[in-house]
Amino acid sequence: MPGGLSPLPGLRRQAERLLEERTRALAGRAAGSRAQPSVAVLACGLGEEFCALPLHAVLRILSFVPCAPLPGTPPAMLGVCGQGGMLFNVLDLAAALSRGAAPAGGHLLLLRHTPRRFALRVDRALGLARLPAALPFLAAEDAATPVTAHAPLPAELAGELPAGRRPVMSLIDPHHLLRPYLAQSHAAPEAET
Repeated sequence: MPGGLSPLPGLRRQAERLLEERTRALAGRAAGSRAQPSVAVLACGLGEEFCALPLHAVLRILSFVPCAPLPGTPPAMLGVCGQGGMLFNVLDLAAALSRGAAPAGGHLLLLRHTPRRFALRVDRALGLARLPAALPFLAAEDAATPVTAHAPLPAELAGELPAGRRPVMSLIDPHHLLRPYLAQSHAAPEAET
């Protein structure tokens, strides 16, 4: 204060209280607006069921194209198809998960970061979803199934469902899923990127 005067004690306490309230309000607003860590996935339909693959594992989504069948491969292996000058092994996701025969058509999900080029055939690619990173993931390395977790399907991707049905999607680990099919694959290994 000019002239050596000190501020009135009441005004000083009021200013400190006001600053403290503003600090708490700003801290609360920042904590409330903080985005929760999440994992981006591509939700897909397999008949009456739903699954999801980590988005970072999907290179491209295409309408299904006919495949050239390969003799001596498991029933889930539909064959190979060419895309962009590269051959992709096409695996029917429903058959690979023992969910039965899939109808013709659908979508192909070209995968990235796999030991060989693979595409998964699904009935329909529904869209992107975000799962909480804190989701209790199962240890896929120890499990007999490539399903690593289950999560509710977002309502905007579910479409029209019977009343009372709460759809759940299974999160698929593509590397665990493809492990049994690597020996039967015929497409060249994926180039390092």
